[in-house]
Amino acid sequence: MGTLKVNNLQKRDGTALITDGAASTSLLTETALRNAGVGSVLLNTTTITSSTATATIDSSILTSDYDGYDVFIGGVSPVTDSTNFQMKVSYDNGSSFFTDGFGGGSYNRLDNTSTAAIAQVTGATQDIPAFTHGNADYKEKSDLHLCFYNTKEAGVRARLFMQHRNANTYHYGVDYFLYFNDNQIMNHLTFLYASGNISTAVIKVYGRT
Repeated sequence: MGTLKVNNLQKRDGTALITDGAASTSLLTETALRNAGVGSVLLNTTTITSSTATATIDSSILTSDYDGYDVFIGGVSPVTDSTNFQMKVSYDNGSSFFTDGFGGGSYNRLDNTSTAAIAQVTGATQDIPAFTHGNADYKEKSDLHLCFYNTKEAGVRARLFMQHRNANTYHYGVDYFLYFNDNQIMNHLTFLYASGNISTAVIKVYGRT
């Protein structure tokens, strides 16, 4: 990978961004870039290495500064074998939760290229998606990417991409959607297993402008 080195860099209108190798302290800040609509910003990283009941992303992270969020959950696995990974969404930082939710999608099973629909799930607690997670070894860990859209507006619209290995036998690629129709703006996420605790996970949250 190459490296671009410059002594001076200007905007189209001639405003200096870098002068003699020094960046402008006011124009190249995270806030300035965000206001200019540049890319995404890493907001938080949570690493779980031992039994933990829930993982949360609270209102100090999910603020009104961003138009959407990307949540990456890597290497997630349960303490209890064969249980569903779940998500709850709150509008008041975890005191109350959205209830009018539904989700569904499809998967490809990579061992024999079979494709099937995932049955729609309704209610406040959403399985993401409706597969049980195992705890046999590293091969049964799952990786997820949740994309949340238009988060300054009421309701929740999200899409999930996931790779999942079930019972150390079948490997799945998942495309899933999640909606909550409650007339509230989300500011808190809770991740948990239906039975038992989370054993391992690395959760990264990015804000999108």
